[in-house]
Amino acid sequence: MATLVHLRHATTHDVLACWFGVGLYPAMCKLSPRQFDVVVLKAIGKYDTKHIAWYMGLTPSTVTHHWRKAQERLAPIHRRATRPIHRRDAT
Repeated sequence: MATLVHLRHATTHDVLACWFGVGLYPAMCKLSPRQFDVVVLKAIGKYDTKHIAWYMGLTPSTVTHHWRKAQERLAPIHRRATRPIHRRDAT
């Protein structure tokens, strides 16, 4: 867990941007370092707010704040990626 968080500005950022040129992953790379760390630990690592707060040396309310702000920044990209495709009738 610590390795992923500490690599935020180096390998993790570059790998995500290269592997996934469009969509959610490049958007994640544009988050602030704390927002990125909280998203990775919460959404990918499945850690709860209390453990993330302890690990990052933050209060649980600060973790919740960064989680909420990251969700706000990622929501438009997520909505576009999950929007149903409507095909027009050829008739």
